[in-house]
Amino acid sequence: MLGAAGVLFQNLLDVLNAGGPAGQVPWFEAGAYKYFAPPQTLFIAQLFLFAFVEARRYQDYVKPGSANQGRSDCFYLCGKQGEKRCRSGGKG
Repeated sequence: MLGAAGVLFQNLLDVLNAGGPAGQVPWFEAGAYKYFAPPQTLFIAQLFLFAFVEARRYQDYVKPGSANQGRSDCFYLCGKQGEKRCRSGGKG
């Protein structure tokens, strides 16, 4: 479903002339577009990001609540500065 949303969103950007040069390339010819880095580099970067996210997800599955402790918790601040930090689910 996310892939279909990406295709439809890219077509919408093309219709609105808002996607820049990447938005003007049809989804089935996206491999021919020249990106800012070689395709192999982008693939390796995606592998590292995917591995990081899945490792954190597995860590939270094995020990619930353990993935959002320490410095990584700074993305989920509850309200004003100085208040207790919380998880993305809003639990303190």
